Amino acid sequence: MGIYYDTGNPLSETNDVIFNIDERRISKYIQMAETFAVELTLSRSFDGLYLFSFLLWLQTVILRDGFLKGKLSLRKTFLFFFKALRIERRLSVKRRLVWEFKMNFKKFLMLRYLLP
Repeated sequence: MGIYYDTGNPLSETNDVIFNIDERRISKYIQMAETFAVELTLSRSFDGLYLFSFLLWLQTVILRDGFLKGKLSLRKTFLFFFKALRIERRLSVKRRLVWEFKMNFKKFLMLRYLLP
């Protein structure tokens, strides 16, 4: 079971934040992910999956709404993206692989949306 973020609805509450993204907001999301990584019990499956799903969403926001919309430079995009990846690496490799497999279709859809 995973968390699904529907960004196709223009009236969605999350789209208000997503489409108005800037460096300050992304920095706050990175801080939130770091806080989650510290405060959640990552050995519990749901907590780890929650963090993993949040990081997947954050990576999408960085690429789609930051870089592709011209609000982040290439340098800042890499900086934020790698910070998110470093947090993701705190999760167990075994669990990340299972979640990656389960969420692979979602990533495929995300990349299909991002790439021309």
